[in-house]
Amino acid sequence: MAESRIVALIGSPAYDDAINYRAAELELAGHVVLRRNASLARLAEYGMSTSNATAARVRDILDTTTRAKIQLANEVVVVAPRKLGELDIDPITRLQIDYARDLGKPVHVIG
Repeated sequence: MAESRIVALIGSPAYDDAINYRAAELELAGHVVLRRNASLARLAEYGMSTSNATAARVRDILDTTTRAKIQLANEVVVVAPRKLGELDIDPITRLQIDYARDLGKPVHVIG
């Protein structure tokens, strides 16, 4: 087995199924995977209010924890399926990619 790497796995919550698949694939390859485990879209499932104030607070928490995961990682993998022939990378994910690159982390985009 190759040396284990710490991988931050990022992408739009719209692609949770693809992110879950890639997380399993990377973990089974022996890597430590850091990824989002909560989302704004699922607040009610977590028993949380769906008010704008709660959503804003959760958004800040998720942004902070994602940045921490990127800091800890050896590399960042972006899950961005193609939509109409182009990679579908939302604005928040683009900011996360920029942050990773600012830290000098290798960034790999996969569909």
